[in-house]
Amino acid sequence: MSSDHQQNIIDLKEKGHTIVNDLFSPVEIKKMQSDYAEIRLTPQTTQNGDVTTSQYWKKNDKVILQAGVGRYDLWRGFNTGFFASSALVDNPKLEPILKHCLVDNYGSYRGMILSDPGSSDQYFHRDTDPLENVGSKGKALMAVDDFYFTCLIPVTGDVTPENGPTEFLEGSHRHCSDEFESLKEVQVCCPLGSAVVFNGKINHRGKGNRSEKDDRAVVYTVYHKEWYNDQFRKGVDQT
Repeated sequence: MSSDHQQNIIDLKEKGHTIVNDLFSPVEIKKMQSDYAEIRLTPQTTQNGDVTTSQYWKKNDKVILQAGVGRYDLWRGFNTGFFASSALVDNPKLEPILKHCLVDNYGSYRGMILSDPGSSDQYFHRDTDPLENVGSKGKALMAVDDFYFTCLIPVTGDVTPENGPTEFLEGSHRHCSDEFESLKEVQVCCPLGSAVVFNGKINHRGKGNRSEKDDRAVVYTVYHKEWYNDQFRKGVDQT
């Protein structure tokens, strides 16, 4: 394992997040941006008319969730072209890290987050369920091995302080929520061609896009142990 990979693993263990550099070639980046442009030009937000607790749009096999004002999660139905390629699905710089963290019996799926100019800050959250029938402090979550990691890959350009980086409550992947007071908030930017990887237990949010023209987009890949069901969203039609 390379020294860079070793540092990524140390960062994930101690901070809960890391940047994995130089995942894609210039040709792969152009292909990613071209395929994204086609998705962006196609009208996606067709409401189905149902009243739900979550705002979402569904059309055929495509599902888009609203993750805040001006923020959209292209959750299902967008894994085509580059977004289904081995460069993304089995990236040789990512796989050793995920293999070390999850060991075996894990799967993955991909989607895309769009953050339009003027979008608001997202709420702080963990990507995982608290694994508690009553309460949500995370005591049960802290008791189990790490089982969920998220990878965010910039599509349109660098993720900067202006267009909406991810903000982490650093170290919160090792703490219940009643222990958060001593932890610091850290905003993590990411250059095009690289990725932010973080533990699903960490408390975090996407910052708002304060730019005037940058329709910031990131691809996400979720890696989780097979025993964990990540396909349920409250208020969203599952059929």
